[in-house]
This record gives sequence, C-alpha cells and structure tokens, in this order.
Amino acid sequence: MARGRSWEIDAAHTVTLKRCSGFPDEFSELLGSYTVDPNRIYEVSEPRLAGKHCIGRLDGCVLLDTISGSQERLFKALSKLDLRTQLSFVGTAAGVYTPDAVPVETPLFHMVDSTTSYFAWIVEYLPKLWAYDQYVERTGITPELLIKQDPPEWMVQSLSVLGYDRIRRFSGDPIRPETLAVSTHYYHNLEDMYNFPVPSAGYNYTPNPRGYQWIRDNIDQRVDDSSGYNRVYISRADASRRTVVNENEVVDTLESLGFKSVQMAQLSFRDQVRLMRECEILVGVHGAGLANMLFARNPTVIELVPEAYRRAHFACLARSLGFRYQNMTVVSLDDHPRQKYRSVKVDTDRMAETIRRVADRGR
Repeated sequence: MARGRSWEIDAAHTVTLKRCSGFPDEFSELLGSYTVDPNRIYEVSEPRLAGKHCIGRLDGCVLLDTISGSQERLFKALSKLDLRTQLSFVGTAAGVYTPDAVPVETPLFHMVDSTTSYFAWIVEYLPKLWAYDQYVERTGITPELLIKQDPPEWMVQSLSVLGYDRIRRFSGDPIRPETLAVSTHYYHNLEDMYNFPVPSAGYNYTPNPRGYQWIRDNIDQRVDDSSGYNRVYISRADASRRTVVNENEVVDTLESLGFKSVQMAQLSFRDQVRLMRECEILVGVHGAGLANMLFARNPTVIELVPEAYRRAHFACLARSLGFRYQNMTVVSLDDHPRQKYRSVKVDTDRMAETIRRVADRGR
C-alpha cells in the first residue's frame, strides 16, 4: 500500500464449522472449512475519508477495509453519496476534481460502521480492537477511534466497557488525517445467499472465531458480575417490526420453564453482557439481540426462525463459537410488504417440547 506500512497480527488459518445435534439441514451448506485471511493492520499517510460511511481513498484507490472489505457495500455506499462526494472518489483518480478535505493531525483508527446493525458491530467491528491494541503496542501511537457521527448508545457503551474512550465522531465531510490505521475486515454477509444458485456468488462470509475470542476474553476481565439467570428469552415486545403477536402466551410458557424474559434495548450494554454470563439456554426470534450469545460461556441457542425470513446468521455464529444450535420455524403473518419485517406467531406447545428435548440432551 502506497505511503504506509503494515503488520500481520494473525496468520491465515482454517476454521471448520461442524454439525451439532439438531442443526437444521437447510443451513448445512454453510458447514465445513473456511480459509480466514491474515489479520493485518495498515497504516497510511494522508488518505481522504468522506461520506456517511467514511470511505477511505489513497492515491486514487479505495481502501476497501474502510467499507467492510466488501465491494458490495462499497457500491451501495457510493450510490447514496451526494454528487460532490462521488466526484471526490471518481474524479480525483483521473485528476479531474480535488475536493476540499480538512487536515487532521491526530492519528485515527477507522471504526466507522457502514451499517446500523448491532449484529455487524458485535461480530465485525468490535474484534478490530484487537488490531487497535496491537497497533498501539507496535508503534507507541494511541490513535483516536473514528466512529460515526450519531452512534447508537450501545455502540459508545460497548467501547467504554472494553476500555476505549478516545473517540472522534466523523461527520461525513471530507477529512485528510496525517495518519490512519485500518485493520482487516471480516465480512459476515449471509443476507443474499438465497438469491444466487452458487453460494460463493451470493454471500461473502468469513467467520472470525479468534476475533470473537479476543472480545470474550477482554469482556471477562471487565465485567465480573452475572445476572444469575441460566435460561433467557430475548423478547421483541419493544420492537416495531417482526413482533410476536402472541408474545404474552410465549412469555407465560417460557416463565413456566424457568426463563427470564428480557428486552435487550432496555438494558445497558454492560447489563446485556451480565445477562449472558450464566445463560445455558438462549431463546429468541431471529433478531440482533441474539448476537449477545457472544458473551455467554457455553449455551444452547434456540432460534425461532420466521418461515418468510430464514437466515443463517446466528446458526453460523453459534457454531463458530462451539455452541449447540437448534431452530424452530414460526409462522409469518402477511402484515408487511417486506418479508423480513413480518410479525410471527409461535406454537408455544412445540416450543416447550423443543426446549425440554434440548434440556434433556444437555444432562
């Protein structure tokens, strides 16, 4: 990479996702071996960063790891930029247009999330802090973490819990930092796998168990208390979409089986971590809150999967972490034009039987 240097903090290696008892056949194509590319830190001088997603460019080339390491997200992001910013990426390379960019003397480490997804933040972005620590150790430089202008509270809280408070918010206006550090991005795209006949053409999924473990180890050092709950249900009672129409019935059934019902959005990030510490069985409708399984020690995950929106994000995460995983299909209602947002109805008798069967296997 021009005008910069790089360090490898973890060599290329192979990760194998294995089948567990109860794992759904429909997701079996995602089991097997994955080659994980080396985890690198790149330090570059005077790149340009611009746009809502903070896309980086240097010497006419896009720094792809600033946009999730994904051409797909790059193209989507560029299509949403205003004309002036588009010209800064297209025209400058041809010497046609050079936009103003505010110089920044403070070294920066790129952590601008190109999505609004809690799942992506937990599994794609927080593991970058491993690279941040390695950069500080190898260079003696302590950069500010560059995050989006208006981050959700859980984003800031997660950084604080992990001990990172040197933060700069990026407005989207072009800047030119003297020094920018960027780490390898491991993209977890499983959204489009159903739209392509060849899986490799439809998604770009790289499990990152070593990155997950780094987060788990650091969380263990910083969050000591636990909730004492070993069975947890992630409720969507406070959700505006993909709601459970018989939520009260679901909660009553689960409480009779010893579950604690929680709405993750009502908890601080630290309390979400605490809640997971002793969890042995985690139940929830497909949704971002299930990403919190990362903070559990060794749970069985039971995902209630909408029949109209069957995605493998949490199946893959569970198996990457070595957790047992099982899902149960729930009925999708026709109450929203987009399938992913449709409400669901849960067969509580079948759910209870699934839980009893899983609990018996765990004895």
